[in-house]
Amino acid sequence: DSNSNLDIRSIYFSPKKKLVFLGLETKGFSSYDLFEKKLNYISSIKPKCLQDNNLNKIFIDKYENKWLLTNLSVNIINQFQINNHKYDITNPWDICSIKKSNWVIARDFESNLIIKFDEKGNLIESFSSKETNIPNRFWDIEPYKNFLLISSIEGLLAFDTLAKEFVDIKKA
Repeated sequence: DSNSNLDIRSIYFSPKKKLVFLGLETKGFSSYDLFEKKLNYISSIKPKCLQDNNLNKIFIDKYENKWLLTNLSVNIINQFQINNHKYDITNPWDICSIKKSNWVIARDFESNLIIKFDEKGNLIESFSSKETNIPNRFWDIEPYKNFLLISSIEGLLAFDTLAKEFVDIKKA
């Protein structure tokens, strides 16, 4: 199988299963089996599947849930079956875990969001730049202790997940 014509946006390696999960620009969610040396298309637009075929990020949490962030939604799947956890969120961009929570950042031209999910994929709370002093244009997110380190056009930001506010990066 040739993958030279694939526009790959996101990649996640599962060492247990020897699979490379691929988020594709227009073809949904795929995997590459390192044992069989084979590309498998897992999902594309169809009823009860991904709402959008542009996959921004793939993330597998410690519970083996697969998080697919498309241009239009956050989808949580288990064993390649989309479950009922699907949230219509514009441009979810990146995800990370701190303890039992998964945190997603989303961005659009009007605002940015920080969204907290529990270990089962339930949306717990969100923070909008329209409601708080959240800077614009998030890019990536990384966990550090109880902080979310977020890259943005304004530099490196620190969000304290316990106090639920941005703090000076020197406090992280």
